[in-house]
Amino acid sequence: MRQNNKSFFCIVFCCFFIFSLLILPNFALSGQAGAAGKGKLPPSFQGCSVTILENRDYFPALKDAIDRANKEITLSYYHFKTKGPPGNYPNVILTSLMDAAKRGVKVTILLEQSRDDTESTGKDNRATMGKLRKAGIRVYLDTPEKTTHTKMAVVDGKYTFIGSHNLTQSGLKYNNEISVLIDSPQAAAEASDYIKSLIP
Repeated sequence: MRQNNKSFFCIVFCCFFIFSLLILPNFALSGQAGAAGKGKLPPSFQGCSVTILENRDYFPALKDAIDRANKEITLSYYHFKTKGPPGNYPNVILTSLMDAAKRGVKVTILLEQSRDDTESTGKDNRATMGKLRKAGIRVYLDTPEKTTHTKMAVVDGKYTFIGSHNLTQSGLKYNNEISVLIDSPQAAAEASDYIKSLIP
C-alpha cells in the first residue's frame, strides 16, 4: 500500500511539474497579450530599453544624463535636500542642474510642499528651491493639500528615471533603493506630461 501511495504521489508530482513548465507559461503569456491587445505592448514600451539602477548606480547615471542634456530637463521629487558640504551627492546634482541651465537647457522642477511649515522635507525643498531659482531655474511646489511622492526625471525627451531614489544624501548614497532608466521617447513624453500636469 505504501509503495502504491509513493507511486501515486510521484505521478501527481511529475504531472504538476510538466503542467507548470509547459502549460502555465503559455497561459500567462496569452493573458498578457490579451490584456495588451493582440500581443502588442503599450506604446510607451515599444522599442524601449530599460536599465535597473540599484542603490549607488542611480547617482552617476542621473548626473551623466543631466551633464549631457542639451534641450530639456523635467524633474519631480518628493525630497531634494541640498544641505551639507558641496561634495554631497544632492549638491553635485544641484550644480549639474545649474550648469545645464547656463548652457541653455530648459530646466523645470516640481517639489513636494508639506502642509506643516516646520516639517523637514518641506523646509529642505524650499531651501533648494531658493538656490535653483537664483540660477534662473523654474521651480514649483505642489499644493499643500496633496502629497507628491514622485521621484522622476526626464531628460531630452528620451530618458526617464523613475523609482524610489530621492535627491538626498541618504537616498543617493546609503539607503537600499531601486529605480529604472527607460530609454524611450514615448515613455519620456508621457512622464513629462504627467509631471507638468501636477504643477499648480
